[in-house]
Amino acid sequence: MNKFIKLAAHRIIRVVGRMLYRKHIWLISDRFWCAGDNGEAFFKFLQSKPINSVFAVSKSSSDYERLKKIGKVVPYDSPEHKLLLCIADVSASSHDCHIEGHPETPQFFLSHGITTRDYHDYYNKMNHRNYHTIVASEQEMDLITKPPYNLNAEQVFLTGYPRYDYLVNERSEKIITVAFTWRSYLWNLRKEDFKKTDYYTIYSSIFYSEELIRMITSHGYSIRVKLHPETERFRDEFSLPVGIILWDENTSYSEIYEKTSLMITDYSSCIYDFVYLKKPIIYYQPDYQHIVDSGIGPQYIYDYKDSGMGEVTTTVDELKKCVKAYLETDCKMRPIYEKRANDFFEYRDRNNCNRVYKEMLKILCKE
Repeated sequence: MNKFIKLAAHRIIRVVGRMLYRKHIWLISDRFWCAGDNGEAFFKFLQSKPINSVFAVSKSSSDYERLKKIGKVVPYDSPEHKLLLCIADVSASSHDCHIEGHPETPQFFLSHGITTRDYHDYYNKMNHRNYHTIVASEQEMDLITKPPYNLNAEQVFLTGYPRYDYLVNERSEKIITVAFTWRSYLWNLRKEDFKKTDYYTIYSSIFYSEELIRMITSHGYSIRVKLHPETERFRDEFSLPVGIILWDENTSYSEIYEKTSLMITDYSSCIYDFVYLKKPIIYYQPDYQHIVDSGIGPQYIYDYKDSGMGEVTTTVDELKKCVKAYLETDCKMRPIYEKRANDFFEYRDRNNCNRVYKEMLKILCKE
């Protein structure tokens, strides 16, 4: 019943609000506590267009004042933000949970990570007749417009990601970044239990491999760790050896990609931004078989060896061997993975924002 009440209230507010509030608003966001994703990139682009765009982010976020220098910003979840959710011409976000599932408002999921694995539950939950999303490759388009996804081809636009328009590869430093995605079992986990998890054990197997660390530092490289936003709350639980540091949580992903020469990840989709810059990655997946057998992470199941963008390792010894090979070539991406990256991405012309913009205009013209 609450769902129907909410929907009815939205319809009433939308009708009345759009009569009284005659500004045509495009409401944009990323995560509620931070920007730096496709939402921000598209918001920057819109400042040069005849569009009244508004970005929503928490007022306590370090991005709030920064974005105010770019354009109009409202505090996330404030009365004004809630009103704009109802009356905006379009609502667009890189995270689905921040665009209300109301079919009266055209909604664009600007996506957060490349979809090469099974996320149909995620998409199907939010889908409705006025729901749209973007992809960066034909492979993604083919995946999410077929069962078990309930999206059709008219809802999915092959535009490329807005944030890719702003990626640059001109200031790499001798930095190796370790960046893992999160695990569902970390939800609601007490901080004092974090070090007991397999997740922390896997991280530690890298940190406390003296041979690996010595090899990296002897080549003049440093090691940094980028925590997934959902694991930032465990930041103080990480006990890191001297010489390994955590990236500041306010450092943008784009800056990390630009400065990093080699990335070590597990299953994170952030690697696609990195290989877009033609930089090498190594997968470190000692828990892959456990994930497959247990069913705790079906979204991580993928043919990494034949379709991934880097070498797949499952032990520290395998990881050391791969890292050593890259250090000896100044972290140059191997041809096999450069070809896979070139074949994967549809566009590299820095015109992704404009393609998204044109698709939105087409949808609004149909309204």
